[in-house]
Amino acid sequence: MEAREAIALGLGSFMVGSDFIAHVAFAGVAAVGGFFFAIGGLFFLMLGAFELVIGIGLLNLANWARILTIVCAAIGLAAASLGVLGALVHFLPVLMMRRAITARELTRSSSGISRNRT
Repeated sequence: MEAREAIALGLGSFMVGSDFIAHVAFAGVAAVGGFFFAIGGLFFLMLGAFELVIGIGLLNLANWARILTIVCAAIGLAAASLGVLGALVHFLPVLMMRRAITARELTRSSSGISRNRT
């Protein structure tokens, strides 16, 4: 995500969250949702500003910007690895086969087919 995209996303989220809070003040779930939109907007604004500073540092060939870029890339790689691990945990071929067999047995029993006819 580029800095301008993060800033635009942050501004949009902040405006939507603030709008929810302003129009539905203390109306329960909507106000809480608006609060989280506003917090998410602030997060993306800070992320965009951080990326903008790093980008300017990289253009100026600053060593601290290179180090921060490597650290951010490592954090992104770790987060992506956790995402893939989470997907693999939820993808259980054995569970899928068991569900398919159970569904087949249910359709067989509901259609009136029985194995032991007399």
